[in-house]
Amino acid sequence: METATIRPSINQIEFHPGFMQQECVSFCKDNNILVEAWSLLGTGKMLDNETLKATAAKYNKSVAQICI
Repeated sequence: METATIRPSINQIEFHPGFMQQECVSFCKDNNILVEAWSLLGTGKMLDNETLKATAAKYNKSVAQICI
């Protein structure tokens, strides 16, 4: 942002329950930049997360649906 001539409107970052990047997301919100997530399943690592499995079962959804 310090050297940009055009302010970004979207920032695509790795973002999933195992990697929330709160500081980056807050910066984007403060600067009216949309966050677009990639690797929503943490390259598959989130599918074996016990907390996410329990949440998915509670709401009758898959872990992938909870992550997305």
